[in-house]
Amino acid sequence: MDVLTVNETYFFREQNQLKAFSEEILEELRVVNKDKKSLRIWSAGCSTGEEPYTLAMLIHEKNLFQWLGY
Repeated sequence: MDVLTVNETYFFREQNQLKAFSEEILEELRVVNKDKKSLRIWSAGCSTGEEPYTLAMLIHEKNLFQWLGY
């Protein structure tokens, strides 16, 4: 199990991954889902929530998807 976990959590951890998510993946998801205005993200195994909140901030910053508030 230790091979799969990092045992740490904080906002904007792993800058290279977040940059790829923000600059490449979100843009591609918007094109692929052009008929949809919303996007659902599942963040598995986060301990206190910094990771999904980080993703939410990046998504909100790009303003490509509608915020549904849940």
